[in-house]
Amino acid sequence: MHDLELPTGRRGPGRPRGPHVAPWPGARVRPGGSWRSGRGWMARGACTAPDVDSDWFTVEETAPGAATAIARAKAVCRGCPVHLLCRIHADETGEYGVYAGETHTERTRRLRRWQRLELPA
Repeated sequence: MHDLELPTGRRGPGRPRGPHVAPWPGARVRPGGSWRSGRGWMARGACTAPDVDSDWFTVEETAPGAATAIARAKAVCRGCPVHLLCRIHADETGEYGVYAGETHTERTRRLRRWQRLELPA
């Protein structure tokens, strides 16, 4: 997502912090979890199960047999307890591979479509 601009107030790699936004009335503010300062949440991902092949998530999308590997990766993502954190991570870093049930190409298309519509990622 390095080539896309984040809306004001959102943080991204190398981007300055925008104006502080107060929580809505009645909200309970809690300190950020371990996922905010690192990648500890990744250890809880369904993709870390012993029977899951990590190559399913990093296969080149145009390689022979990629469709099968990508389908397997997406099936793992569907039942993942950290699906949302994974999607946020993928959107912010732009890393290649299947994250949160989306290939790099699918994420890029979605983010570009949102940018055209001027929607926040």
